[in-house]
Amino acid sequence: GFRINASADDATGLGVQEQFRNQTIRINQSIRNARDSLSLLQMAHTAMAEQIVILQQMRELVAQTSEGTLADPDREAVQDEIEALNRELERISMSTPFDGKRLSDGNLNVSVATGAGPNDRITINIGGTRPQDLGLSSDARVSTEMILKTPKKVDDAIEKVATKQSVLVKSARALFDTYKKEES
Repeated sequence: GFRINASADDATGLGVQEQFRNQTIRINQSIRNARDSLSLLQMAHTAMAEQIVILQQMRELVAQTSEGTLADPDREAVQDEIEALNRELERISMSTPFDGKRLSDGNLNVSVATGAGPNDRITINIGGTRPQDLGLSSDARVSTEMILKTPKKVDDAIEKVATKQSVLVKSARALFDTYKKEES
C-alpha cells in the first residue's frame, strides 16, 4: 500500500503526492497529444507532397504548350488535363481529413499542449493549399489560361506548398523533441 492514504497520515506529504500524480497525468497527456499531432502533420505533409507532384505535372504541361509546337486539338487535350489536375488539387485540399478536420483548406489552427506547464504549447497553422490559396484560380479554365500566359504562377504555387511543408517539418521536429523529452 501507500505510505500516505489520507491527509491524517501526512497532510503535506499527501499534497506533494497529489502534485506529482497530477504532473504525471499532464505529462502523459502531452505525450499522447504529441503523438496525435505528429500523425496529423504526417498526413498533411503527404497530401502536400501529392499536390507538389500535381503542380509539377502542370508545369510540364505548361512548358510543353508554351513552345507553340502543338496543334489546336493537342492544346485542347493539354487544357483538359490541366483542368483535371486543378480539380484534383482542390479535391485534395478539401478532402484530406484528420480526426474530422480538413487539413489543407486553410482553416486548421491547432494548439498542442506539449508539457506539464500552462505555457508548454506548440501552435500549428497549416494554411490553405487550394488552387486560389496558391495563386491559381479555382476555375480550371481560367486557371489554365492564366498559367499558359505565365508559367511562373505554377512555380510560385510549388514554392508556396514547399514552404508550407517546411513549416510542417519544423513543427514535427519540435513535437518530436518534446515527445522524447517528456517520455524520458
